[in-house]
Amino acid sequence: MMIDPQPTKVEPKLVEQYWQWLYKLSKNINPALNNDGDRDSEANKASGNDVYFLSFALSGESLRNLGTIDVGRKFLVPSLSMCVTEGECTGLNQIGIDDELKKIVDVDQNNIKDRKIELDGYLVTDMEGYRVRTNSFKVDYPEKDPIFSIPEKRWGNQNVRAMADGVYILWQPKEGRHRIHFEGRIPLPEKGTNLEDREYTENVTYTFTSVLK
Repeated sequence: MMIDPQPTKVEPKLVEQYWQWLYKLSKNINPALNNDGDRDSEANKASGNDVYFLSFALSGESLRNLGTIDVGRKFLVPSLSMCVTEGECTGLNQIGIDDELKKIVDVDQNNIKDRKIELDGYLVTDMEGYRVRTNSFKVDYPEKDPIFSIPEKRWGNQNVRAMADGVYILWQPKEGRHRIHFEGRIPLPEKGTNLEDREYTENVTYTFTSVLK
C-alpha cells in the first residue's frame, strides 16, 4: 500500500520549536494529558506555527478527534520522541552538559521497542530515516505545574538547556477523512541513566477531516 503524499523528514529546527512549545504548557492545558482532542486546537494556536503539532500521551493510550482542519495544513507526528532538560536531571557535569544530555537521549532512543506509525492505514517504514537529533537548544518552563518531573524551585525558569531525539514525520494530507496512529514502548531504563524508573508505553490515535477553506 502506498500513500499520497508521502511523509517527509522533519528539520531539527522544527523539532526544537515543537519542544519549546510543549514545555511551556502547564498540565491544565497541555495536550499530552487528559486530551481527547479538545486541547490540541487551543494549544496549537499558542504555538504560532503553521505546522499542526500532534502530541504523545503521558497516560499511554489516547483517542483524539480534532474535528475539521483546513486542507493543506501539515502535521508533525512524534513517535516515541524524547527531550531532556538540565532541570530534570541531577548530578550533571555542567562543564560537559551537552555530552551528558546526549548520553541520556541515546539510552532512551536506542532501546525503543515495537515502534509503529500509520497514516490512513499506511505503515511508515525506515524509521531510522526519520530520526532527528537536535543540538542543544533552550526551553522555558511554565510558571507552575509542568508536565515533566521538574523541581518546583525551577518552575518559571527560562533559557534552560535541552536536547531532543526521536522519530518525527511531517505529513500534509489531502481533503477528506484521516487517521494518524503511533505506538511503541521504551523498556525500563538502565540504572544510573538519570531517567524515570518506569517503562513508557505510547498508543495514540488522531482522527480528523481535512476540508477546503
